Amino acid sequence: MMDTTVVGSAHVAKDGKPFTIGQIDPAKGYIHVFDDTSLEIIMSTLDTVTDFVSYLTKKERFMTSGKAIFVTGEEELLAFYRKDINSGGEHDFIVPADMDGLCIQEGMWEEYLSSPQRRSQVRADSVSYLWDGLIEQFNTHILSGTQYYTSHPGIEFSEQTMRFLVREPRTRRRMLAQVLLTMLETTSSTQRRTVVVQPSCLGDPHYVFLLLPHLSGVSYEDYREGRRYVLEDCCLITKLMYPEALDIVGIATEATPIRTEHRSEDAMYFDARNWTEEMQKEARDIQQDTGLLTNLTKHASTVREYPYQPKGAQHTSHVPSTPQMKGRDRNKLCFCGSGKKFKRCCGK
Repeated sequence: MMDTTVVGSAHVAKDGKPFTIGQIDPAKGYIHVFDDTSLEIIMSTLDTVTDFVSYLTKKERFMTSGKAIFVTGEEELLAFYRKDINSGGEHDFIVPADMDGLCIQEGMWEEYLSSPQRRSQVRADSVSYLWDGLIEQFNTHILSGTQYYTSHPGIEFSEQTMRFLVREPRTRRRMLAQVLLTMLETTSSTQRRTVVVQPSCLGDPHYVFLLLPHLSGVSYEDYREGRRYVLEDCCLITKLMYPEALDIVGIATEATPIRTEHRSEDAMYFDARNWTEEMQKEARDIQQDTGLLTNLTKHASTVREYPYQPKGAQHTSHVPSTPQMKGRDRNKLCFCGSGKKFKRCCGK
């Protein structure tokens, strides 16, 4: 069991025997060491590849910053990381430039877990695991070779599509899953519906969600083939409507209630970088013939990572108040992601 970690010299005592973690050799990268307890905490809190890798990357930068850092446990370090947001809107280890050393003491993790902000986040994230289930469903069929249809044999091209789904962080998965769930809950079983989700950050794909009814008298094979073609058309028209789109991911399913026992899903990736005038004309003709993605209604919303909002407050910090929000730290960007300084937002 790892009780105390001293980072800087990066020596840790474990069962009375010292060993070394950190950047032993800059040419060979940074070594992260977790015991059973800390690994469970890290993997259950940062349970997407993007969230996990972001933590490791920023932790490495923090630990090699030249400051003397004393930490009483990995979970305390994680709590310190989760409490601050940098200028790019990401969690980070934020320490005043004139501070030479830092001691992160025991208790911060328990405070974080018991905070109303964290509890509200856990509740809000429950819907996001629908996205995880979708990934699992696709991957199961890809790896077992039981896909209903694939344009290329093997997993190479299917994996390309899955990479976009898998790299979504937890909060954005919540937003994407909620869009899909709302579509399923509010769309008639005889109605076609299409939604385009634009990127939240640079590098995000454009998503096209399609619900297509399986009308009576149409065989299942014909329905699946037709749905695939409609989804492909939607991806083309998305590029027509959003010329800046480079990566377009389409997901289609039946226009039936969410708890339908038999449901199928299609996923498709369209690389829109090599867009030609012929493709532009084809997309325009398809849109005119089918009416896909016409009369668009745009909606904009903000999904807060920590949606807890006390009575009478417009914004809340991500975690309970900490000493970091005293003095000069009140000039930092607010935890809530509003873009305002803390003293002019949650710190009022």
